[in-house]
Amino acid sequence: MGYSAVNLHVKLKNEEDEIKVKEYFDNSCDDTEGLMEDIPEEFRDAIMEEMGYNPVNGGFVNQSGYLSVCSEKVRFDNFEMVAEELSGTLGLDVLVALVFDSDAAVIQGYVSGTKILEEVNSAEDKKKMDRKLFIEHFAPDCTEEQIASVWDKEAGVFAEDILYEMGQIMGIKLIH
Repeated sequence: MGYSAVNLHVKLKNEEDEIKVKEYFDNSCDDTEGLMEDIPEEFRDAIMEEMGYNPVNGGFVNQSGYLSVCSEKVRFDNFEMVAEELSGTLGLDVLVALVFDSDAAVIQGYVSGTKILEEVNSAEDKKKMDRKLFIEHFAPDCTEEQIASVWDKEAGVFAEDILYEMGQIMGIKLIH
C-alpha cells in the first residue's frame, strides 16, 4: 500500500481569513475522522513526523499566504464538498493537493464555490488544467514552463514526488 493524503490550501487575504477557516473546521469537523484513523496506531507517530505534522498546530500549517489544512482535518470522502464550501461561503480560493496510494497525483482549484481546474497525473489517467488560470489564482510567481516540467513527465514510482516538486516551485508544501 502506498502513501495517500489530501490537503487543502486556503489562500488567505488577511489574518481574519485564517480565523474564519479555523472556525469552519472547529464547527464542522471532528479531528478523529481524518485519514490518521485508518493508519495502524503503531505507525501514526512516524508517519505524522514524516509529514511534518505538529499536534500543536492542530492540523493547520501557515505558509506563504496559504493556510494549509492537513489530512487530520479533511478526508477523501469529503474534501471536494469542504473545498467548495470554504471557497463559496468564505470567498477564498482553495487549492487541493491529493495523492492516492502513491499512484495518482491530483491538484484541484476552487474559486467562488466552483472547481475551476484539475490536473491529474497517474499511469492510467492524465488530465491537464488551464495552467494560465492556475497561475492567476494560485501561483503568480510560477511560469507555465515550470508547471509543465513537473506535470508533463511520466508518472514515476511515487506520485507524491510530483506534488513535492510542484510545492517547491510554488514555495509551499502541498502535502504535509
